[in-house]
Amino acid sequence: MDLVYVVAPVECSIMDKVFSFLEPELRRGVPVYFLLSSVNLVDEYKKFLARRDILYRPGQVFIGTILHLANRILDDLREPYRNFPRVDERLLVYSYLLRKYCDEDSKSGVWGSRVLSKAGALQKALQELYETGIPIEELLRYVRGTVYEPVICELSEIARDEEKIADRERRVTHIGRILKAIGLVEKWVQSLEQPILVIDGFYELTRLQEKFLRNLIANFDKTFVKVFDGKQKIYSYCQL
Repeated sequence: MDLVYVVAPVECSIMDKVFSFLEPELRRGVPVYFLLSSVNLVDEYKKFLARRDILYRPGQVFIGTILHLANRILDDLREPYRNFPRVDERLLVYSYLLRKYCDEDSKSGVWGSRVLSKAGALQKALQELYETGIPIEELLRYVRGTVYEPVICELSEIARDEEKIADRERRVTHIGRILKAIGLVEKWVQSLEQPILVIDGFYELTRLQEKFLRNLIANFDKTFVKVFDGKQKIYSYCQL
């Protein structure tokens, strides 16, 4: 693993700085993956590379966000998943609450509305839990015997329901795609030919995103990372 830090101001990309190195590699057909923080930055990189006089091989260059790359990993390894939208996830949480707390006579009216309201809060908590990147079973061990145990137990049951849907219907949320891809990074990179990774534009990361980047950097042969201040906590994902 070869990690190269590229210093640049916050508002500037590192494309100009790294292209002098990347150009001969791109001309040789080396696969390069540009992992970027936003769709706007993706567009900038696409325009920059389109102006270069280089004949790219099909699939040689990837330009996208974390979610885009997670989808690419799943597709390349033939692990396709359809989208499980937030509204369906909300209904899943709602159904769970109805099964657990309501009898047949109270599944409508005011009580049903209250349950639906709680479903929103529980769904948000579930998303925040996923974003920590901590396996739920591991978290359960930490909170056992504390006031947090009942809530985490509820979330773990809903997460298991989502996992059943993923296995049975091949449908996952956007966060679910990243979670699935994290476990496949090493296998995916091994299927590539000496790939190069370029990371640009990240200043705030969830723990899940940080975990994803750590796995990528650890497995790519060479990685360029943009930094504007190496002392910032954001760059802890580079310290492997």
